[in-house]
Amino acid sequence: MDNNARFSITLPARQSGVLAIDFEPGPGIAGKPLEADLVLPDGATRKLAPVTGRQKIFTPLDLPQGINYLTLRCAGGGASIPAIGGR
Repeated sequence: MDNNARFSITLPARQSGVLAIDFEPGPGIAGKPLEADLVLPDGATRKLAPVTGRQKIFTPLDLPQGINYLTLRCAGGGASIPAIGGR
């Protein structure tokens, strides 16, 4: 995932539920825990639990009717990764 990954959830009516996100830190995070924030449609930011390996993170949501845009922001990362096989 690139930083500031944006996605949407479209709802026919206001709805509460739980968002499940399947994370796995890549080599660009250099073995450190992945720290991510979820930016909600109203601009509020929710800090997600640190991720150290492949795992699902669950966060409650209460979203209004219509298209709801959310953004995942990751702290750190971007470490250079050597090319494999000389590519």
